[in-house]
Amino acid sequence: MVPYAFLLWFLRTRSPLLGDQLVWLDYFRAGQHPHFSEPLAAAGWHGYVGSLRAFRIPITEPVLALLPVLCGLLAAILAWRIAELIGGDSRSRATSFILLLTLGTLALYCGYIESYPISSVAILLFLWLGLRIERSPGSAVLAGLALAVAVAAHLVALYLLPAYIFLVLRARRSLVRSAALLALPIAAGVLTLLILRYRMSDLPTPFQTLGVAVISSGGGEPLLAAGRIQILQRAVDVANLCWLVLPVPALILVTRVLELRRTPPCWKPQQVFLAVAAVCGLLAAFALVLPGSPAQDWDLMSLIVLPLAVLAISLLPALGPAAGRRSVAWGLGMLSVAPALSFVLVNADAQAGLRRFKMLVSPAALLSTHERAYGNEKLVKLYMARGQHDSVLVYATRAVEAESTNTRYWGNVGTALYNLRRYPEAAFYFGEAAKRGSARPEVHYYLGQSLMRAHRYREALEPLQRAIDLGGEQQQFLFSLGLARAGSGDLEGARRVWSYILSKWPGDRRTAQAFRDYFGEVPE
Repeated sequence: MVPYAFLLWFLRTRSPLLGDQLVWLDYFRAGQHPHFSEPLAAAGWHGYVGSLRAFRIPITEPVLALLPVLCGLLAAILAWRIAELIGGDSRSRATSFILLLTLGTLALYCGYIESYPISSVAILLFLWLGLRIERSPGSAVLAGLALAVAVAAHLVALYLLPAYIFLVLRARRSLVRSAALLALPIAAGVLTLLILRYRMSDLPTPFQTLGVAVISSGGGEPLLAAGRIQILQRAVDVANLCWLVLPVPALILVTRVLELRRTPPCWKPQQVFLAVAAVCGLLAAFALVLPGSPAQDWDLMSLIVLPLAVLAISLLPALGPAAGRRSVAWGLGMLSVAPALSFVLVNADAQAGLRRFKMLVSPAALLSTHERAYGNEKLVKLYMARGQHDSVLVYATRAVEAESTNTRYWGNVGTALYNLRRYPEAAFYFGEAAKRGSARPEVHYYLGQSLMRAHRYREALEPLQRAIDLGGEQQQFLFSLGLARAGSGDLEGARRVWSYILSKWPGDRRTAQAFRDYFGEVPE
C-alpha cells in the first residue's frame, strides 16, 4: 500500500484544466465553502483545508493532492473486498482486483483536487455492502447508510436508489420493516444535509442547471422535436465513456454476450444487484451525455458506470477455464494498465494536459454550446492568471460565440480587451454585459473605466454609480466616479466625492493627489 500511495502521488495531475480543479483551488484560497451538488465531499475537502490552516501548512497543490491519494488507498481496500466477493479462485480474485484497480477512475486518486475521489469511495462502499448482503443475507441497514453517504457526497449517486430498493424487497421482510429500511437512506441523507447546513432550497439547483444544459444541447428547442434526438450519437458517446473508464471490463462483457448461445446466463443474486445498478447508471449516462461529452466530463461519468465495471468483472469466472489461465490474467492486467496509465501520464505533464484540453474544446470538436462555452472559460481563467491577455481574448471570444446569453462571457472579453488597452472595444463588450443584466459590480466599473479611457466621461457616470450600487462604497469605485465628474466638467461634484473618500480613508494618497492636481490643495 505504501508504494501504491507513493505512485499515486508521484503521478499526480499537474494539469489545472482537468475537471474543475481551478474552481476548487480558487475557493480554497479564498476561504469560501460552497456545497455545489456534492455537499459531503465538499465538507470533506474544506475540513482537510481547515486542518492544514490550523497547523499553518501552506495550501499548495502537492499538499492538497494527499487527500485524493488517501481516497485511492481506501478505494484499493474496497476493490480487494469486492474482488473477494465476485471472484472465483484465487487467480480470478487477483485478476478482478487488478482490473478494478486500473479502471479509468484511477486518475481520480492521482492528486485530483475535486469532489469525485471522495464520492467514488462512497459508491464503492455501497456496492461492497450490497454484494455482501447478496452473498450472505443480512441487514440492509449499513447499505442504506452507505447510500445516504454516497448521495450526500454527490447527488448523482441517486442512480443507486433502485439497486437499494432491490436489496430491500428481495429479502421478503415484513411490510413495516421494509418500509423502515426504504426510508432509512432518505432520513439519513436529509439529516446529513442538515448537519452540513445545506439549504434544502438549493437541492433543485443542480437539476435545473442540468435542464438548462440539456436544452442548450438542443439549440434552445425542445429535445423531442423532430431530428433533435440522435440516438446513435448518444450511444456512441456512452460507448466512448465505457472505453475511457472500463475498456477491459467492456471487452469481458462483449465476450460474455457473444457466448450467450453456447452458455445461457445463470446469474447469481449478486450479479442481479449489480445489473440493476448498472442499468440505472447507463440510463443516467444517456441523460448526461446530452449536454456533455465523456471526454470532458469523464470524472462525473466515471462514477455512473462503476457498477457496470464491477458487473462485467464479475462475469470473468463464467468465461470458463481459459479465464483462469496465468497468461490470460497477465494479458488482461497489462491491457487494463495501459489505457489507465496513458491518461494519468498525459495529465501528469502540464503542457500535455493543456494540449489535450485545447483539443477537447477546439472549434472542430463536437460539443454542446454549454460545454464549449464552459470549457473555453477554463482556458480564460488559466491565461488570465498567467497574464497572457492575447490568449485570454481568443478563448473569451469563443465562449461568447458559443453561448452569447451568458453575461459573464461578455465581461471576460471586455476584461481581455481592457488589459490590451483596446478601450473602445472593451467598452462595447462591458456595455453588452450590462445591457444583458449583469449584476457583477466589476463589469459596470470597468465599463466606466473604459469609457473614461476613451474620454467619454459623461457616459461613464452612470455605470460607475451602478457599480457602487451593486458593490458598495469601495475606494476605487468612488475615486473613479470623482474622476468622471471632474472630466465631465462637474468639479464641485468631484470635490464632494473625493472629500467623502478622505473622510473615510484619510490616508488615501491617490485621492489627495487628485485634490492637489484639480484644486491645488488637500482638504483638512
